[in-house]
Amino acid sequence: HYKEKCSEDGRYQFVNVPAGEYRLFSNPPGKGQPVLTVEKVRIKTAKTLVRDLSLERKFSFSGKVVYDDGTSAVGLDVMATWKGMDGKAEFDDFAVTDEKGQYTLAAPFNAASYVGIGMAGPHPRPYRNVKAGRSDVNFVLKKK
Repeated sequence: HYKEKCSEDGRYQFVNVPAGEYRLFSNPPGKGQPVLTVEKVRIKTAKTLVRDLSLERKFSFSGKVVYDDGTSAVGLDVMATWKGMDGKAEFDDFAVTDEKGQYTLAAPFNAASYVGIGMAGPHPRPYRNVKAGRSDVNFVLKKK
């Protein structure tokens, strides 16, 4: 494992990394921050590789989580995974539902491959391939 922190201007550098295939993670400091993962980063012997990463959240969607009696589900985690167009990058994040059960998620990629509720026990079926701009990514939970 090789670990580096970014400079104030967002630059990072790994030195003397052996040739091979690596997985690159970008994770801002602090609890509950999103993670950007880039798979299959190939380093060649005696070569410099430049890889720019963006955590800019340009694309978003939203929805609401309610119980089957119509009351809002407050304080629940809604989790999502987005895949980059090249199939090598993945962005993971979550949002917490507000007092109305509403949430918004945003990422650098325009479609989430998975959106689901993070909770123990039975929960509704997750969404797949959610495009940015939607405001109807809703979930209904069974009231206990």
